[in-house]
Amino acid sequence: MNSKEFNDKLRLENFEELESKYQQTKLYFEQLNDNITCEEVKKKFPAFCFDEKVLCIKFPTFKIRIINEKINENYCYKLLSNIGNYEIYEESNIVSLPKFIPIQTLTIHCLEDNLDKNIETAEKIEDKLASKHFCYERHVAYGLYSLPIKVDEAGYILVNSKNIE
Repeated sequence: MNSKEFNDKLRLENFEELESKYQQTKLYFEQLNDNITCEEVKKKFPAFCFDEKVLCIKFPTFKIRIINEKINENYCYKLLSNIGNYEIYEESNIVSLPKFIPIQTLTIHCLEDNLDKNIETAEKIEDKLASKHFCYERHVAYGLYSLPIKVDEAGYILVNSKNIE
C-alpha cells in the first residue's frame, strides 16, 4: 500500500487495516536491512521522504474540530492538559453553509502511537469538550510518524541512528 492508496482508504471502516499497515511499515523501517531509495518508499509504503532527512510514515487517527469563535489555543491546551498526545491548531478555509461565511475553528489532532490510544484520547477530548458545552465534530485523519534518515551516495536511505550524523 502506497501513500495515495492509504489516503484513498482513509475511512473509519478501514482503520484496522490502515493501522496494521502502519505498524508493519514502522517496524520495517525501524529495523531496515534492505537497500531502498526514497522513490521506492513512496511507491511501496504509506510513507515519504522529506528533504532526504526525515522519513514520514502515515498512521490513521482523528481530528476533532471545535466550532467556537471564543476559544483560543491556550485555553484549549489548559483544558485538555494531561489527556494525551495531540496538537492544536487553527484551520483555515472553513465556511458555514449555505452562505459560505468563514468561521473560526480549532482542530485537535490526536497523535498517539497506535490506533487504540488515538481512539481513547479522542474520546477523552470529546468528553472534556462536551462538559464545557462546546460544539465539536470528529473527523478521520492521518498523522505522520517521523524517523530521521540520511541518503547515502548511492541514493539509499539509512535509518539506523548510528549511521546518521
